[in-house]
Amino acid sequence: MKYTNNHNLPPVVVDALTLDSYSKGESDLSISEMNDSVRIRLLRVKHHDEIVRDVTENAAIFQGNAIHAAMEKAANKRDDCIAEERLFMTHESGYIYSGAIDLQIENPDGTIDVIDFKSTSVWTLILNDMKVKEEWVPQVNGYGHLVENNKDVTVRKLQIVVVLRDWKSSKKEDSNYPAAPIMVLDVPMWSSEERENYINERIKVFQEAKFQHLATGKLPECTQEERWVRGEKWAVMKKGRKSAIRGGLKSTEEEAIDFLKTLDSKHYVEHRAGRNVRCEGNFCQVAEWCSQYQSILEENNND
Repeated sequence: MKYTNNHNLPPVVVDALTLDSYSKGESDLSISEMNDSVRIRLLRVKHHDEIVRDVTENAAIFQGNAIHAAMEKAANKRDDCIAEERLFMTHESGYIYSGAIDLQIENPDGTIDVIDFKSTSVWTLILNDMKVKEEWVPQVNGYGHLVENNKDVTVRKLQIVVVLRDWKSSKKEDSNYPAAPIMVLDVPMWSSEERENYINERIKVFQEAKFQHLATGKLPECTQEERWVRGEKWAVMKKGRKSAIRGGLKSTEEEAIDFLKTLDSKHYVEHRAGRNVRCEGNFCQVAEWCSQYQSILEENNND
């Protein structure tokens, strides 16, 4: 990967933004990779040396690394915490997979609480009704699976500590707005069988895709979820707000209008066109080499 410095940041800032200490060790696949698009992962490997990013695009990663470093330092002062531990398992297929668990807290009864840290936007939390994003659930359950199988312990709970990087204290009195810039969200716990089935399925998908790519050059397409597709929506808005009110994002105009009828005259309905957010918003580093996305662009241009 190559970096540019289009905003003329001082060299020491550039070094900080491009410092990459991430390593998945000797594993073939990490839990976070397992939970993402096969197509994107293989395209990243193929085009790694061609990818160009400006250093400022690493700002969110830099903030996330700072949060993890602070928590690791704090955890090291306690006897009941382990921070940033990478655990490994070997799948029956021979694949080695791993995961770096942000924080493990040992309870008095010997059980473990597994905690992951996420830095995200207020809008992400509002959009998910103040609950965990659906795609976070398999990842954190994967961490729980690693802890239980490596340490022969019981995981009591799974949680995510969410740091809201754009939280504003001036809006905290709004009932539809997060009450604090840092929140703890419970993650639904899967059974051991559900976790094993998920891991088996994802490893199979990655193995088959890799063999198919080597044999034919073809890749499985990204799903709508992996492209972060936002379908056509109708948002119930309130004058003075930039985002929809809580529960105000509707799939049809009729639903939005029905909801609007229950509110006062300060509210209105705003139409939002569908988008492939990950592809269009510079969130995917390999969009320019992706034939699937290029086909989508061509179809849109022909409409």
